[in-house]
Amino acid sequence: LTFRFQPGGVCNLFGEPAFPDGCDVGMLGDGSCDAACDTRACGHDNRDCAAPPVVLAPTGDDNNDGTAAAPVATLALAVQLACSGFATCLPVFVAPGTYACDATAFVSQGRAISIEPLDDAAPAPVFAAC
Repeated sequence: LTFRFQPGGVCNLFGEPAFPDGCDVGMLGDGSCDAACDTRACGHDNRDCAAPPVVLAPTGDDNNDGTAAAPVATLALAVQLACSGFATCLPVFVAPGTYACDATAFVSQGRAISIEPLDDAAPAPVFAAC
């Protein structure tokens, strides 16, 4: 069985009220990568398009979408972005540096998730104790 993401009428991973221009519900998960729906909020056209891994960096911002160019700051949000709406989580890459305590709980809902260093040659990331 394959379970498909059903957006409930909007591309709503970030609570956006509407689809991006040129994207509609009939385009999501139709087996064709539609550029207009190829956003993190629309699940990269319900994974019809290749989805980039989620990137976490100490200089990131949780208002970002978790791409390499716009990383997020907290592990909780990285896991949410990686796993929301799908049976398989995207990998999370962690940039080197020290991260503040992220006291927000996160759940991958019984799904495997890969959390790896962004750069194997760099010092390992450090997560502060709460």
